[in-house]
Parts: sequence; C-alpha cells; structure tokens
Amino acid sequence: KEARKVMNEIIEDPILNETQKDAAIMGVMAHMITTTNLHQHVKGSTPKEVTMKLAKNKGLPEIALHDIESAYTMAEKGYPSLLKFNKAYDIIGQVIFTQEDYKSSIEGIIRESMKRGQQVCEVRCACDSLYYDKARKKPLSPTEGTLSILKAIEEVKAEICEEGLEPPKTGFVFLIFRGKEWDGSIPMAIIQAKEAVRIAKEHPEIKFGLDVAGPED
Repeated sequence: KEARKVMNEIIEDPILNETQKDAAIMGVMAHMITTTNLHQHVKGSTPKEVTMKLAKNKGLPEIALHDIESAYTMAEKGYPSLLKFNKAYDIIGQVIFTQEDYKSSIEGIIRESMKRGQQVCEVRCACDSLYYDKARKKPLSPTEGTLSILKAIEEVKAEICEEGLEPPKTGFVFLIFRGKEWDGSIPMAIIQAKEAVRIAKEHPEIKFGLDVAGPED
C-alpha cells in the first residue's frame, strides 16, 4: 500500500517529466525486490554482539574475547585466505555449542536479516554439533539436534510475531562434512543425509536443503 501511494504521487507530480517519473518508479520497484541470503551458517553469520555475550557468559578469558573481536574485524575487511577464514570460523564457533547457544545465534541471524530487509532467511548448520550443557560431555543425536534447531527457529519467529513484526520465511539447510581428517565423517554424513530426508518428509511446510562440505579430491 505504501509503495502504491508513493508511485501515485510520482505519477501525479506536476514538476517531474515522463523520464524522471519512469526513473523514480523504477527506484520504488527496485526497493520492493525481495532480499535474500541463502548461505547463513549459524557459526559464521551470528552477529558479533551475540557471540560476545555468549563468550562473556561462559567466562572466556580476555585473550579469547580479543581473538573473537579480531575474527569479526577480519570478516569486515575480507579474509585474505581460506586458512584465515577457517581459523576465524573456529574462533567464533567455539562459544556456540549448547541448545541455548544455537537459539541465541539463530535469533541473532533472523533479527539481523530483518534489519537488512530480507524476506527469506536460511539457517545452515550441522545437526550433530549440539550439546546438552557447557561441559560438552553429552552431544545430542542428529535427530535431537535437528528438532532442537527447528524448535529454536519456530520459537524465535513466534517471539517476533508477538512484537507485532513479521519474521522472514526461514528454511534450514543441513551441513554435513566429508573429509580426510576424520575417518567417521562419511558414516556421519550418511546418517545426517537420511535425517534430512526424514525430517523434510515430516515437515513439507519448511524449506530444507543439504550442503556437503569437504575437499574436492
């Protein structure tokens, strides 16, 4: 409605010529194009303030907080190499491992996407990397991890709706790994792939994807 109002004002403006009106209308239409970001890793897209809050709540030492700050600073400038990116990813990801951490991260990602005007948001992560508590003694199973992530997404969206706002459409992409460093990577990748298929059949209303990461050779 607001866009229609603005375009009508442009059309009826007695000062603008036809070329100027066309350009102004195109600007309004361009502003209405849906904004998306389809590659938002939980541990790579969490806003800095969320990560820092989690790190401080966990009592990480000052040197660790400095490393996190440096990782985000490097991200803003652009990573000079894949090695630097992987190191920064690990530094940031070290504070995100409990179910509560993942929910905080997902909320940060969704709310940040709203600030950018995104109408579509994607949460991408491994479903076998969640733990019950800070001690990391007991990991969730892939099924439990998946359900926890989906629950977090729905809870965050519900909280946003309660505020009178409209959250973006949010999908979930399973991130699985095949690599040489860990012999169990392929079996776990198969388990998660099966979990992705199972959960997608059970929830046809949600958009799912599967991302297989690892060396090409």
